[in-house]
Amino acid sequence: MTAIPPLSRTPRSRFRSGPLAALLGSALLLFSGCSAGDRDRIHASGQIEATEVRVATRVAGTLSRVAIEEGDVVAQGATLAVLDTVDLALARNQARAGREQAQANLALLTAGSRSEDVSSAREEVARQQASLDGAEKAFARAQALVDRGLGAQQALDFARTQRDMALGSSGSARATLARLTHGARPE
Repeated sequence: MTAIPPLSRTPRSRFRSGPLAALLGSALLLFSGCSAGDRDRIHASGQIEATEVRVATRVAGTLSRVAIEEGDVVAQGATLAVLDTVDLALARNQARAGREQAQANLALLTAGSRSEDVSSAREEVARQQASLDGAEKAFARAQALVDRGLGAQQALDFARTQRDMALGSSGSARATLARLTHGARPE
């Protein structure tokens, strides 16, 4: 738990509504009406004080303990209250874990791709290219049959869809291989 450092005190005198203000108002009215002579005049002395002190912490948190009571006299630097620091410790630990994860990711990017990953990506490009070649041939056959009036439109549509999907998969495999061989982008 961390002690809250005291902040500067700024006294502010104000008349507030309530019993004190009512008492002062009636006393002023009473005294102003009693000016008929020295024997009717009342002389009084005293002190009226209204002090308001605002205290704030540098960070938000939950108070776990208040070290003073209303009316206590405090010295500069005295502990006024103690914040519960569990939430702050958890946030700090989470930030540290995030930093360590980012450092590990940077180390992986800096080291580059493993040769096994690059080989696997090359094999995937070859598989996808073979699939694309087969889909293009099937589409060309279906198109030729439909053009001669011997094939069904549904078969042509299916062949077109298979070709387009193979084209997308082939492009994705090539992009993965390029990312693995070129490494992290320079910035």
